[in-house]
Amino acid sequence: MKKYKHWTPRYIAARMNEMLYQKRYPDHPWLTQMAVKILESWLKPNDVGAEFGSGRSTVWFAKRVPSLISVENDPNWYNRVSAN
Repeated sequence: MKKYKHWTPRYIAARMNEMLYQKRYPDHPWLTQMAVKILESWLKPNDVGAEFGSGRSTVWFAKRVPSLISVENDPNWYNRVSAN
């Protein structure tokens, strides 16, 4: 049972909330709700973005900034994300 000691009611509620959020907004970056809200308010139409590692967030950021540089070392994953 020691392995699950951190599973408090508050922890379980927070995890459930996050899981529901991810299901409701599958196109949002894999970040917390609050992080997405902060980024949405900070990003401006003339900003330039840079990220290391591409994925779900790449498409989300690319829709909000005119230029995004994404560094990805896996050619197969790069091709998959680039298609989106």
